[in-house]
Amino acid sequence: MDGFLIQFPVYAIVNPAAALRGDNRNAFVPFEVPELGDVLPLFTDTDLAARFLEAVPVPFAAITRPVTDVPSLVAILRMKLEHGVQHIGFDISFAPGRAPSGRFFTAQELLQLAGFGGTSSK
Repeated sequence: MDGFLIQFPVYAIVNPAAALRGDNRNAFVPFEVPELGDVLPLFTDTDLAARFLEAVPVPFAAITRPVTDVPSLVAILRMKLEHGVQHIGFDISFAPGRAPSGRFFTAQELLQLAGFGGTSSK
């Protein structure tokens, strides 16, 4: 993997109804990306997240939620891994007729780089 500096906060797409219920499993919303499957999008600023939401229809009034630190990001990555989301996409964008662009990593890679190694909480 090439270098990529993550500066906090990063922003996740959130289903506010699930978040209000405390349903974090469904609050952080993955999106289908061809050849990768479900990808959890994260954005380095709210403008990029807003552009993504304009290009990708969602069946609810999505909001962005800041992820403010490494422990919070690790918790989200582990949770999504446990529920089958294998990839993370930073600053994803879609253009008609083109493959999505952005920086894609496996959740496992990011956990290892953060020094948390795997899906276990130990």
